[in-house]
Amino acid sequence: MVRMKPLAQPAPHTYRPDIDGLRAIAISSVVAYHAGLPGFSGGFVGVDVFFVISGFLITRLLIKEIEETGGLSFSKFYSRRFKRLMPAFLAMMLGTLILILWFTPGLEDSDKFIASIKWSAIGLANLFFKRNTGGYFDGPSEEMPLLHLWSLSVEEQFYFFWPLLLMIPIWFSKGRTVVKKATPVLLCGVTLISFLSALISMKHKGESDAFYLMPYRAWELGIGGLLSLFSAPKVSGKLPEGTASLLSVAGLGSIFYGVIAYSHQTPFPGITALAPVLGTAALILGGALSTNPVSKLLSNQVFIKIGVLSYGWYLWHWPLLALLKIWNLGSTPSPFSRGIAVLAALLLAEISLRWIETPFRLESFWKSLSPRRTIMMGISLSVLVGLIGFRFVAIEDRFISRHVDDGIIKKVREHTSLNGKCFTKSEVGSPTCSLQFSKNPAQTRELAIWGDSHACSYFPMIEALGETHSINVTQYCQGQTPPFYSGSEDTFEGSVFKDLKKKLREGKKISLVLVARWVPYSNKKPIALETHQFPNFGSESQSLIEMKSRLAETLQQLKAIGVDRVLIILPYPEFKYRTLRCLFRNTEACETRLDEIRDYQAPLVTLLNEVAKDDSFVRLLDPMPVVCNTHSCPQVLDGIPITSDSNHPTVAAVKRITEAKGTELGWLIGAP
Repeated sequence: MVRMKPLAQPAPHTYRPDIDGLRAIAISSVVAYHAGLPGFSGGFVGVDVFFVISGFLITRLLIKEIEETGGLSFSKFYSRRFKRLMPAFLAMMLGTLILILWFTPGLEDSDKFIASIKWSAIGLANLFFKRNTGGYFDGPSEEMPLLHLWSLSVEEQFYFFWPLLLMIPIWFSKGRTVVKKATPVLLCGVTLISFLSALISMKHKGESDAFYLMPYRAWELGIGGLLSLFSAPKVSGKLPEGTASLLSVAGLGSIFYGVIAYSHQTPFPGITALAPVLGTAALILGGALSTNPVSKLLSNQVFIKIGVLSYGWYLWHWPLLALLKIWNLGSTPSPFSRGIAVLAALLLAEISLRWIETPFRLESFWKSLSPRRTIMMGISLSVLVGLIGFRFVAIEDRFISRHVDDGIIKKVREHTSLNGKCFTKSEVGSPTCSLQFSKNPAQTRELAIWGDSHACSYFPMIEALGETHSINVTQYCQGQTPPFYSGSEDTFEGSVFKDLKKKLREGKKISLVLVARWVPYSNKKPIALETHQFPNFGSESQSLIEMKSRLAETLQQLKAIGVDRVLIILPYPEFKYRTLRCLFRNTEACETRLDEIRDYQAPLVTLLNEVAKDDSFVRLLDPMPVVCNTHSCPQVLDGIPITSDSNHPTVAAVKRITEAKGTELGWLIGAP
């Protein structure tokens, strides 16, 4: 085994202009990717470049302090991090709130936005977005104004544990020589474990974990940290003259390969992240070895200026692009509009640097604060932003009420009693997913609803039935997961069957409602202007065949385990825009023609009718006549908003359907 020896490093804290230039490459790639610029389909790898740079610079500063003082002052370290990151961060958060309230109230999910504020304020945005997005590359993520803060949270979490890691050899060893030997071994071990964990996670379909969670990303920052231990300023007598140039050229090529060749379809991160990560490491090492043509290019004043502005540009570019799409009612803005948003973000980055970041670091008042007071001030400001989030919906509704009746707003906002619960496999069968209305021990009939997020929306239907007839009710729903049988208990669908069989073994009689946003699963483009990527089974014709087969098998399996009544709810009307957004903007009629909806739904309605026609234990319920007029489906009918967004029924609409469909629902609870 070759033994790596740390190379001499006479000035570890010396300013590296080429690293600022490297920041410029990273931020330009990320911004170009988010703006949809051709040729930058893999521009998201710019974040990985930032991770390596951050690991390098932070570790270099920490090692310097350890060498000079024999230890680390955690309060000084975290106060420096606060002064560097928090002022611009908090300004962006407040600015985004103001822009939303003034220009784009009526977010798709204000509750999620509020939660993202609170989680971002405490440095855990990555955990929130991992739980609340199907994935970083999914269409719905494009309208989450704070999504980009996931990467800052990864860095903040890294900053918490990395200094502790560097101190372990000092705490457990008395000899300076042992410490110098142990530190590289320890950092190498942690970095390798993180990388292998990421590979294992990717292999076992944990792409979201590998993308968002710090333990799976720590290896990228760790690579940068190791560079700070093994970088070499002198080439003479040790390495060939052209090594620095070769490293830098190869490194730049690796980064650009990722930027150009990768796309949202590339499995990422994992093995594919090696190209930008090792490329960045090669560039940093090449610049440390000697000045070379690439490092000279990166040290150009234009690159340096963009690099200096990179933090502010990163903070502002995504909220502006997301809000631009929201302002555009969900459709993709024009290239010109996106370009203006990107330039506006760069201008805000300059303003932030001059009048927020620099004064906060350099003004005598802030410099005079002790590290502990600085940290306490940072925590207090973060809490303040979080508290503002608590009042966001109320404030947002005041802005919307300038154009929309308060009663309609309240009905759009109304939630089911199990809102936010029972939305994952682990929650299936838990007490929080059921409501107990039965007071009669002899009552064996139970109601359940199963499907995707539309099943969550329809829950008030079975809740009303359960309360009226003293029958217990259960909810099974998971986003973008149609109610199709799965032979594996490791899936959400398998967990549903497992819980149903458990209830039936206990002597229960189950009446089950199946509901989904059926049409998009057939690979048909939705009426709504959205970019949701629904799972499908190939072309529209192939998907219809497969859906029919799977639904038929599902009904057969339900009958086999003893479910005696199944009610399938036919497709719900869809609209071009989200309700509050459309009503607030009032740019055009918020309705969809009835014939357009019927044509859109026709193949699935036919499919559902064919599957159900030969089974006496299956019936259908059509919500359309209840929520549509003779010629159209308006988003507000008789003062009742029909959808909470562009397709999910509101609680008020479901209650209306429940009242109107007494015959079908009476059969469901056991009436003849």
